[in-house]
Amino acid sequence: MHIKYLKEILVAAILIIHLSESRASTPGECAGEKVKYAKIEGCEGAKCEDRMEYDKFLSLTDVVPGDIYSEEKAARGKQRLEKTGFFKSVEAGCVKEADGAGVIFSVSGNTFIAGIRIYGNKHFYKSDIRKRVFLTAGDVFNPGTEEGEELIKRQTESINRLYLDEGLKGTVVKVVPEVTGKNSVMIEIHISEGEREKIREIKASIA
Repeated sequence: MHIKYLKEILVAAILIIHLSESRASTPGECAGEKVKYAKIEGCEGAKCEDRMEYDKFLSLTDVVPGDIYSEEKAARGKQRLEKTGFFKSVEAGCVKEADGAGVIFSVSGNTFIAGIRIYGNKHFYKSDIRKRVFLTAGDVFNPGTEEGEELIKRQTESINRLYLDEGLKGTVVKVVPEVTGKNSVMIEIHISEGEREKIREIKASIA
C-alpha cells in the first residue's frame, strides 16, 4: 500500500479512537469516575464574556476537578444555575474519557430588556404612557417565544386602552423588540395616534 494512503488511514483511525473516547456519555457510564474538568457551554452575553462572571457561574455548580462524578451532584449544579434566572434552559451531561470524566452544563441564556423607548406620542406625555408600561429594564424578555409574544400582546392592549378611554379611536400601537446584544433587547413602542370623534350635528325639537 502506498505510504501516503497508509498515513491517511492511520490519522483517520486515531481520530475515530479520540471521538469514541470523548463522546457524550450517559450519566451511568460516568458514575464513579474522577472529574477531569467541568465547563459551561452556550453561555453568551456580557456576563459570560467576563471571565470572573463565568467562573462565578461555574463555581455555583460545585463540581470541581478531582471530585468523584455523581448524577445527584450534577443535578444540584443544574438547579443552582437555573435559580440564577440568567438561563432559560440548563442541561447537565458528562463525557467519559480515558482518564476520567468531563462534566458539561449546556445552557441557553435568557434575553433581558435594556430599556424602553416611546415614539409618536402627542396627546399624552411620555410619563403618562409609561404608567401603562409594565415592561421594565432588567426583565426577562425572550423574542420569538410564546411568552414573549404574550407580553407584546398585553403591552399593546394596555396602551391602546389608554387612548380608547380618552375617546381617541383608530390609534395603532406597535411594540417592537430590537436586539441590541447577544442577550439584550430594547423595547420600542411606536404609536400612531387616532382622533377623537367630533359631534357633527345636534338636532333638537320642541314639542
